[in-house]
Amino acid sequence: MGRRSEEVGHRRSARFPLAIPVRARLLQFGEQEIPGRLKDISAGGVLVEFPVCAVPGSAVALVLRSRHGHVEVQGQVAWVSRSGDRTMHGIAFTQMKDDDFAAGLFRGEHT
Repeated sequence: MGRRSEEVGHRRSARFPLAIPVRARLLQFGEQEIPGRLKDISAGGVLVEFPVCAVPGSAVALVLRSRHGHVEVQGQVAWVSRSGDRTMHGIAFTQMKDDDFAAGLFRGEHT
């Protein structure tokens, strides 16, 4: 089904590839919305590409723009990786989601 698992502490979360638009608000950029592209999702967080480099530890409010509407989530930038003109951000959800959250978004975009 195009997913992979990862060990997160004592939890096992399925990670799903998911390419959808996202908008973010980060304190370091004031009220400006930052457009990005979601790359994958799990119950614990998301991988997002942004045109800017956020500071790890920053709080972030995300709006995921799926085919079935907008989903708002809160998170924290866990890590940032730059490679050429790409800046990838690992964002951990403030509140862990259940596995059905990530699977539901994945299925909604692939049906």
